[in-house]
Amino acid sequence: MKSFYKIEIIMKLIYLLNTKHFCRTMVLVGLATVFFSNLAIAQTAFGNRVWNDLDGDGWQDANEQGISGVVLQLYQVPTNGTAVSLVGTTTSSATGTYSFGAANVTGGLQPGTTYQIRVARGQTALAGLNIAPAKVGNGVGASTADKDSDGFSFNSTYYVIPFVTQATAGAANNDYDIGFTTAVPTNISCWAFSNNELPARMYKYDFNPSTGVGGWATIGTTQANFNNIEATAYNPFNSTLYVTNGADFSSVNQTTAQATVINNAGTVNGALGSVILTDLDGLTYDPFRNVFWASERRGGAGEPDLLVQLNATTGIANPNAFGAGIGYVRIQEVNDPVFGGAVYDVDDLALNP
Repeated sequence: MKSFYKIEIIMKLIYLLNTKHFCRTMVLVGLATVFFSNLAIAQTAFGNRVWNDLDGDGWQDANEQGISGVVLQLYQVPTNGTAVSLVGTTTSSATGTYSFGAANVTGGLQPGTTYQIRVARGQTALAGLNIAPAKVGNGVGASTADKDSDGFSFNSTYYVIPFVTQATAGAANNDYDIGFTTAVPTNISCWAFSNNELPARMYKYDFNPSTGVGGWATIGTTQANFNNIEATAYNPFNSTLYVTNGADFSSVNQTTAQATVINNAGTVNGALGSVILTDLDGLTYDPFRNVFWASERRGGAGEPDLLVQLNATTGIANPNAFGAGIGYVRIQEVNDPVFGGAVYDVDDLALNP
């Protein structure tokens, strides 16, 4: 069994539509990263199998063989956002199995440490293959070994396996599989919220890149008090859509449009003194640090917007995001010749993975 994280099919490209003007894009096309988040205790090993998903369903069938010769690299990710460091490398066996542990990880797997497993694109062993759909088997065959794929595309360089947590000391966890297939993505999804209606209305656009056919659908309306939704972002690791309503960080049911407040972002300190967050206009998910970045609207000329970091689970601003006691930085205003002066209003954020 895996941890509590639930991932839907991530092979599709995911587009998040800004509430005002245009689609903010998170293109999941390649990084194989395993995040071991907040490990409490040491363990001997983790890993399992790289396989050829012949039917492209994201599930290991009896006739589907492992892929040998795939190089997997383990990176340690520091919590302060500095560069990741390579700590281990392994290659899948003749049957597609792989493992990371004391034999191939410098210093062994460490408690309280975040890791990434990267599978580089362009390897000879993966020629002609794409990443298989992820997490299709959640809740299936609970009494048997997990046989669904945990991998998804992340950027043009790497493939990824997302957040997993091992909680058994000295035990090997062999549930982390990654499938590859000749199938191609068939759907792009884009969500939008109208913040000029009371309550806000939620829309979804589905597009098939193979046929060029797509269309909008109205999902529904949020609760009446969600009338200031100005930013939205999607976390592919838990398949959850989030919005900011003022400074309230909330999740949104993708079927009913009903929103659930998780927390208010709170108060942060920095060069301008203490700032109570009230108007988060931009929001984007950072899969390397498992955080959200948000921009705080400050009111116009002479009042530069602020960049803050939100906890991906609680939505509360990190008081030390930019150093001890520094919870925000000013977003440098730019001079725009079209508008004839400095531009202060940041309405959106995007992260290039």
